[in-house]
Amino acid sequence: MRRTSPQKLRKLHLIICEDTKSSQYYLQGLKDKFGINIKIEKSEGTDISNVIRTADFKSKRTGLNKNLLQTYCLFDKDNMPEDIFQKKLRESQTKGYINAFSVPCYEYWLLLHLSRTDRGFASSQECCAAFVEAYNQKFGTRFSITDLKKKKDIFNDLFSFFDSAFTNADSINFKNITNPYTNMHEVLRVLLKYKTKN
Repeated sequence: MRRTSPQKLRKLHLIICEDTKSSQYYLQGLKDKFGINIKIEKSEGTDISNVIRTADFKSKRTGLNKNLLQTYCLFDKDNMPEDIFQKKLRESQTKGYINAFSVPCYEYWLLLHLSRTDRGFASSQECCAAFVEAYNQKFGTRFSITDLKKKKDIFNDLFSFFDSAFTNADSINFKNITNPYTNMHEVLRVLLKYKTKN
């Protein structure tokens, strides 16, 4: 009698990312470190609408194998008007997707690995600059944000501070979507329930 391998029985987490590199590299590192069955896909375009549209297409296609457990949409608020942003959040939730997002940008979650800060940022560029400064101070490097976005091992770089990121996010106690904001710690806790190695 032929048996189905355990790997095929593992439920799949499909994550649609709006950027082409940085968040995907981080999530790939998470996947490799903890053995979570994650499929990471880039959206066709960089705004929330394109992330949702890509999730619609990819989840239906992936769902053909009956292995898809959950679809996640990962995006930034950036400069999107509040009313449109809220509308898109509701649209994604209505479709059953889990939203993973940060204000003003994803780099705020990375910054929380290295520093506890709840100060507002005037722009995504300012938040990225704060992350670059904290990273270079911590590691004695002189990277630019372009360099850091290209780092395939960014998760491994920051892993020593992985628990600190959760502690910092929890201590800020995000109740409302303000500037800054992230729910990455909550979403990652969901994913970590499915880890197969420590």
